Amino acid sequence: MAIFSSRQVVARSSRFATLALIIALSSCDEAAAPVGNPGDLTVAAYIDNDASGTLTAGDTPIPGLEVAVLDGTREVTSGQTGADGRVTFADLPPGSYRLEASGTPPAGAMLTSNPSPSAVIDFRGRSVSVDFRYAMFPGVITGRVFRDENANGTFEPATDIPGPGLWVFLRADTGAMGAKLDSVRTDSLGAYRFGLVAPGSYFLEFEQLGAINYGASGATRQVTVVGAATSTQNVLFTGSIFVTIAQARATPVDTTVAVVGDITVPAGVFNGTNPGANSEIWVQDSTGGIAVFSVPTADSAVYRLGTRVEVVGSIGLFNGQKQISRTSIRVRPGGSVVAPKANTVPVARALTDEGELIVVSGLRIVTVGGGTSNAFNVTAVSSANDTLTVRVNGAATGLTRASFIVGERYNITGILTQFNGAAQLKPRFPSDVQQIVATPVARIIINEFIANPNAVFDSRGEYIELHNWGTAPANIQNWTIEDAAANKDTINISLVVPAGGYVLLAINDSTSVNGLPVDWAWERFSLNNTGTPADRIVLKDASGATVDSVSYAVGQAQAGVAVGVRDPSAENADATGSNWVAQTSTYGPGATPDRGTPRAQNDGYIAPTPPTPLVRGGNSMAPLTKKQ
Repeated sequence: MAIFSSRQVVARSSRFATLALIIALSSCDEAAAPVGNPGDLTVAAYIDNDASGTLTAGDTPIPGLEVAVLDGTREVTSGQTGADGRVTFADLPPGSYRLEASGTPPAGAMLTSNPSPSAVIDFRGRSVSVDFRYAMFPGVITGRVFRDENANGTFEPATDIPGPGLWVFLRADTGAMGAKLDSVRTDSLGAYRFGLVAPGSYFLEFEQLGAINYGASGATRQVTVVGAATSTQNVLFTGSIFVTIAQARATPVDTTVAVVGDITVPAGVFNGTNPGANSEIWVQDSTGGIAVFSVPTADSAVYRLGTRVEVVGSIGLFNGQKQISRTSIRVRPGGSVVAPKANTVPVARALTDEGELIVVSGLRIVTVGGGTSNAFNVTAVSSANDTLTVRVNGAATGLTRASFIVGERYNITGILTQFNGAAQLKPRFPSDVQQIVATPVARIIINEFIANPNAVFDSRGEYIELHNWGTAPANIQNWTIEDAAANKDTINISLVVPAGGYVLLAINDSTSVNGLPVDWAWERFSLNNTGTPADRIVLKDASGATVDSVSYAVGQAQAGVAVGVRDPSAENADATGSNWVAQTSTYGPGATPDRGTPRAQNDGYIAPTPPTPLVRGGNSMAPLTKKQ
């Protein structure tokens, strides 16, 4: 038997006690985990109208939606959303849950949140929330504005009258007609459409134009938009949307008008500097005329002279000119060519008949505008010296500067309009400009010259040929020729240029020296071969008025080659232009003679186009200038 000391006994006793405690503990059940506190789960179902991601006062709650709470696949509980779109599941034990909703959402609504969201109730029992969030598909508002001629409620293009170009405004429904949200115009058949409209209640407001009457309901209609659906609102009117052109001209700028009239300027004539784009047309009724902008130039076969059209658009101003910026245009049956109204210059300048087709007789041309543009101004005066501006709108009119001869008189037809308050007469075609020919007249031009002869020296061979392409002879005694350096010589002999004939002015009159049939020789005048420009030839009559002038460059001073005019009636002020051509016929002495046609028809000649005569009579025999 072992004997232990007291210390050993105590130690052993302690170890035994510890061992006994461990054995005792190992023989007991394991301790249970804490249960935790239950929590509340709130589910909200709504249409998120304001896209805020939470249920707010502006959203639409969805009541009656069945919501199931599942633990895995086991349904723990279920319930329906109330009028506020919410359902609360109270005292759910801590854990993870899955939610499912069943039922039919509102028409046009689409679920945009998770269709099977999760929720966790933790052991602290805190309340949580989950949303079933929906959005509405947009809707469409459409309809037509028309006059129901047979009262059957259905639009029939063959019989009913559409309301084209009318503004339709979409306004908020705030218990009253609220702010404007959108606007469209009806098309040529009176149809309108608002797309992508959020579901809800709105007001439609229809423009009241002319003598239009929308009946007892007035110009507004309330309409409800449902998601993914079309709301149709046809609106009938009585009366007419059309006003007279005089009434249209009197309406303020930006006001919409509708008129019916006959075309006085067809498409493609007044098209400015861009012939391939759109053009300005003019229409006229018994009360007045007005410009319509714009109509495709390509539609010139549709919008012809005399065609009757209905036009809808807003009134605008262009440099003071009243016009309709059209939103729709449609051809109507009937129509006729409008006869011009006779005006005097004072009446035209007063713009009494502004916008209408007029004719002013007996206008004498004072100046023809220059420049490189196809459009130009012509200054004309009456017999009482009242001045009127004739505006040629461009090449599409068929009129050129050669259509107007300074000093001659014309009867001119055109549209009376204005440019910032100043009256302008705008002819449309060549036939609008009719020359009044009192007697046969002479038309003298610088027709040909050689600045650098090769067969002989310049001091022997330079010449200038004058041509009279008019119908009367002219004696040019005391006329002068002048160069760019102001070297001037006066024709000091009687020298007649016959109608259709030529005279030759030269630096030397010896035929044996230069081989030229010279009519008169100058002394101080000369033709340069160099410089920019090389030189200028100016022909003036006995009064000092310029009859013709021509400038030329070094290219027209080619050795041994004269240059000549092709068309005597066309512009010839610049010898570098297309109306001048190098001559190919030969003349003069030597084995290598120079090229030119002195006192003969030029190589490349084109017969001139004389102005159309209208009236013959009078006694004037003075030669007329071709241009300034």
